[in-house]
Amino acid sequence: MRRKVKLSANNAKVSVYSNSLNTIITFMSVIAVFFFSYIPFLYFFSIISIEKNIIFILLISVIISLALFSFTGQMLHGKIRFYKRNITALSLYMLFAIYALVSFFLIGEKLNDLFTIRTLVLINPIFVLLALLCLQNKNNVINLLYLLSFIYFIISIWSLIQGNISLSSNNQQNIFMNIDNGFYQNINMYLGLFAICNLGLLSSNNKFISVISKILILLSVIGMFIIGGRGYVVALFAIFLIYYINILKSFTFTLSFILKSIILIIIVVALMAFYFAEITQGLNASITWQRFMMLTEEGDESLRIFLFSNAITLFFSDVKTIIFGAGINSFPVYIGVNDIQMFPHNILLELLAEYGIVGTILFAIPAGYIISIRNKILGSTFGNCINEQIIFLIFIYILINDLFNGNLRTSWMFIFFMFLLIPSRKDIELFNKTKFRAYL
Repeated sequence: MRRKVKLSANNAKVSVYSNSLNTIITFMSVIAVFFFSYIPFLYFFSIISIEKNIIFILLISVIISLALFSFTGQMLHGKIRFYKRNITALSLYMLFAIYALVSFFLIGEKLNDLFTIRTLVLINPIFVLLALLCLQNKNNVINLLYLLSFIYFIISIWSLIQGNISLSSNNQQNIFMNIDNGFYQNINMYLGLFAICNLGLLSSNNKFISVISKILILLSVIGMFIIGGRGYVVALFAIFLIYYINILKSFTFTLSFILKSIILIIIVVALMAFYFAEITQGLNASITWQRFMMLTEEGDESLRIFLFSNAITLFFSDVKTIIFGAGINSFPVYIGVNDIQMFPHNILLELLAEYGIVGTILFAIPAGYIISIRNKILGSTFGNCINEQIIFLIFIYILINDLFNGNLRTSWMFIFFMFLLIPSRKDIELFNKTKFRAYL
């Protein structure tokens, strides 16, 4: 009897230790995902005067070491689990990586730049593994992302108070005064992520938390309009639409709710009509709104129409390109600008133009497989719990922006959140319990 009690206590200690280790691995993995895009890190690097690539390599090395240590402990206690769906998803991505490598050797690379192929063949598979390590700790992924984006939110508020940014501007604005180059898209990305993380708090039983989250979402949206990035604004409003459509699907409509909604809509429309001049004036002062209006009035200074149309033209240039693509980094050469920054700014068009239909299909197959197992296991692509839903919304947010700003060269964030869509053991158990209760 004492032996059983002692064994049970040891197993409990091992479980606590394993959970703590997995939490550390998850936090470090999230930091790795956002390592090169998180501007406050740049301040830190400038202070310690250490090359950021060295720190990144050390970070990945520590994560892998901790993961191996965790696996070893689980194997010794007979608790290690390998899931077929995880292995299958990883294998499917590796098919695309192999195709990209074959394209690199047979078709070639046009700018003598190895960054893109290194990302596709080496970096992205590492982030696939990091995503698989984080599957059981999606709540920790969201919590840390909330913290990281909250820091951007606070800096934005402080910059507005200090007068470093203004409510009215004719140029994109930067909340990081000591760093040059336009980081407006980067700032808007994190403000949008902060808004999405707050969506998970709207359904809180605590009314105070629910109200505060609504206020924070509104302030984040206003901040995005002040900063000047269009792509993430479009992506965030698409997320709001997806979120509320899925909420309404499970909502029970009552006569009281319908009447209240009609009254609210009438009040909102009346207020908008009464303050139409003020609203118009406020929008015209927003640099983001101004840049939207440029698309219809003055053309597109960001060259998106030019880049998109040329990517389509390159794709249809001949049968070989349609099937296999023109080759890695061929687009800048095609438009006569031998600069790696002149990519199509649309991840789908980049796939079609440089990797062809074959490469595009191979890249899309893992996403299709993951979506199918979410539908099969969770009963919904959107997810059956708030953590799964927020992760799904973040993935769609990144995907939509990548259709305006994205590229394969820095696609590890997209890949990480795509593989984080794989249902976790906890979510499957929750779904099964829910089905069992419904059956009863």
